[in-house]
Amino acid sequence: MKYIVIILLVLLGVYLYRRTQKVAQNELDEKTSAQQEKPQETTVSEDVIDVEAEVVEETAEKAVDEVVVGANTVVPEPEPEPEPEPEPEPEPEVVKEKENEETDVNLPATGAWAGDVFANLVSSFDASADVTAQHQTLLNIIGHSYKLRKQADYCQYGAQLADNYLAVYAKYQQQNKVAADEKGPGFMQLSTMLNDTKQFDKAIMLCEQALQYQLSDGTVTGFEGRIKRIEKAKSKAAG
Repeated sequence: MKYIVIILLVLLGVYLYRRTQKVAQNELDEKTSAQQEKPQETTVSEDVIDVEAEVVEETAEKAVDEVVVGANTVVPEPEPEPEPEPEPEPEPEVVKEKENEETDVNLPATGAWAGDVFANLVSSFDASADVTAQHQTLLNIIGHSYKLRKQADYCQYGAQLADNYLAVYAKYQQQNKVAADEKGPGFMQLSTMLNDTKQFDKAIMLCEQALQYQLSDGTVTGFEGRIKRIEKAKSKAAG
């Protein structure tokens, strides 16, 4: 459509130009006879014709230029609206590992021989409590059994707690910094009761575990000397 308009304007300019020339030529023919008598007037008429022709040409050229400029003018496309920023995905909730996991520790039941204090100690043990609390409760039960180890029932009951204590202490040691040569009363008391109930191999194994944890039994010779004494008792019992 733009190019058609341009062509029409060009044709219009040419038409106007030729029409002006034709009119000028007619006027020129009519005044031919007068040119010889009045040469100056003829010159003026020719100048007028040339000026009119130039004006027509300039008008046509301007019209064409305006159309061409309009055709070449690029209308800027509207900028696309910015896309909305995606909503941040919710961060997955991090499930913290429980520091205090429940242990599979079931203490053996006490009998009629147990005093009220001891029975209350045993019943106070909670396998769902934190490992530190479990460890302390077991130490109290083992310590009470150790004090009354001359009574067979208490000594036997205390010796039965060896496996439970090892399971709880393994987790306790992971969560708590245990210094080297720290006393291990639980290991010492349990090994004594195991030795008294003739469970020599288990008593030795318990002492070896204490050595791996770099614990001390509070004596000069430590758990190494305790192992030697248990081995002697084992040999004597085998007789």
